[in-house]
Amino acid sequence: MPLYTHLLNNEGVTGPRGKKWRDTAIRGHVSRGTGILNNESYIGRMVWNKRNYRKNPDTERRTARVNGCKRVGAE
Repeated sequence: MPLYTHLLNNEGVTGPRGKKWRDTAIRGHVSRGTGILNNESYIGRMVWNKRNYRKNPDTERRTARVNGCKRVGAE
């Protein structure tokens, strides 16, 4: 476990889902723009219409599809 997640968990800081911090919550996935370090809203950019979620009728699970999105704010 990376140092930053270890420190957050030792300090008792609750993670995003009310559980312990994991490195993926901070690091995320670069191409998807997930995680705190890749999330554009943390640098003052508002992103609209980034993903479209559709439900698979066979599995009842949602799948995310990337849309053409509009960015507003600091560059």
